[in-house]
Amino acid sequence: MDEVMRLSLRAVHKRRASQDVVKQVQDLLISGRLRPGYRLPSERDLADTLQVGRSTIREAYRSLEALGVIRVQPGAAAYVAELATHATPTVMAEPSQFRTWEQQRQLFEVRLVLDPPIAALAARRATGDHLARLRALVRPQEGNGGGQGIEADIEFHALVFEASGNPILRDFAVQVAALLRESWKRIATPDRPIASFAQHRLILHAIEGRDPEAAERHMRAHLHTIAELVLALPQ
Repeated sequence: MDEVMRLSLRAVHKRRASQDVVKQVQDLLISGRLRPGYRLPSERDLADTLQVGRSTIREAYRSLEALGVIRVQPGAAAYVAELATHATPTVMAEPSQFRTWEQQRQLFEVRLVLDPPIAALAARRATGDHLARLRALVRPQEGNGGGQGIEADIEFHALVFEASGNPILRDFAVQVAALLRESWKRIATPDRPIASFAQHRLILHAIEGRDPEAAERHMRAHLHTIAELVLALPQ
């Protein structure tokens, strides 16, 4: 581990260890001490430095990746994302800072504004690789009676964001989606994955058919279905 990380990091509180790691990396980015393309320490090195378990670092890296701050290469290293230092500080805040009912409602309104036109862009711009990855995510759900839970749902939307071909929209949308993770978990009823799968399949078919209007329409209908559940949660 180089001196930038070694001298900047501090011990973390065990009770909220992964959140502390996320916050420290964000602070380093905002201060300019970490730049896009920087290779982050391995899970083992960072765990040894902070005296926490590797699972804590793994959880922190997953959160940072979901926020669009880092890019993790499977089986390799993690790197600071190219647009990480330009991300809006409010959006880069810890998920715990967005837990009030009003903040969750406002964040969901952002999703309603962003996701449908992003789906339309994906229908215009998705590459063969994007389509293959979307199909690979949806097809196992068909054999599973529809749906594999909240993580598959989040991954589907992240792939649609990526297929839009606009990295700024992609990173912003992914960050907002990550901050809504807790609300989505609360509406994860047994029949929710099946309903999401049916709507995801319609969105995928529209993207495959290069039909931006249908992709936008199906994404909006999908989000309105979720909105009814999210906004009905007890305050």
